[in-house]
Amino acid sequence: MPHTLISRTIILSISLLLMIVSGTHIKASGIVFSDKTSASSTLQSSCSSAFFFKPDSGGTGGILPLHNFSLSVVLKENTVFLKWLAENEMNTEKFIVQRSTDGAVFTDISTLPPSGPMNVLTSYTGKDDITSFSSLIIYYRVKAQDNRNNYAYSNVVPVRSGKTAEFRCWPNPFSQSLTITYHATTASVIEIRLSDSKGTCVKTTLESAEKGANQLNLSALDQLRPGVYMLYLFDHSSGVKMVQPVLKAY
Repeated sequence: MPHTLISRTIILSISLLLMIVSGTHIKASGIVFSDKTSASSTLQSSCSSAFFFKPDSGGTGGILPLHNFSLSVVLKENTVFLKWLAENEMNTEKFIVQRSTDGAVFTDISTLPPSGPMNVLTSYTGKDDITSFSSLIIYYRVKAQDNRNNYAYSNVVPVRSGKTAEFRCWPNPFSQSLTITYHATTASVIEIRLSDSKGTCVKTTLESAEKGANQLNLSALDQLRPGVYMLYLFDHSSGVKMVQPVLKAY
């Protein structure tokens, strides 16, 4: 190669290097370097977007990763004793014991903080006094929750209270109507409501009741779809609320 061409090549290379060092913009292969650190910054930005996850921005109402989360109950006289197991309690802030009289709508009755180490099956206990409850069946479950609204539910466990029924209904299964007997402690207005499995009220009526035994009727049920329904009774004088599952015949 002629000496003149070599010299020009060396001078051009030195000039390019000086322009990069001094901050002059050079566009090559689609990348623009505007200062001494642009090349490394561009590479770092590309790596970040391609290989690194964004940090957790908070709870989204997701499911907690609990293992072996199960509930069991025992009824002794008027007290329900609850026992639940949980494993992998990472991020769990509290356990919430919930009760329901219809198996659909649950209310919180107590809370308990977690105490188990990670990956160790831990046992928890609680109890509920049902002396004031007239429902024949009471449902329980436990909700685990963290401070970001992530949660998990245990299984639902029904408890038969063992109390004498104050109202009965027949036939069950039914097809066209239901007959209800109810023993009222005083003269009252009785509200009877029939709801489907989604909690939608499909039939309701108000009936006058005398003190003592009463026989009430819920009719025109032949158009209902077959399936399980919940029959609710509410005594407006005493405040007694009772519920019983019934089956619409196929």
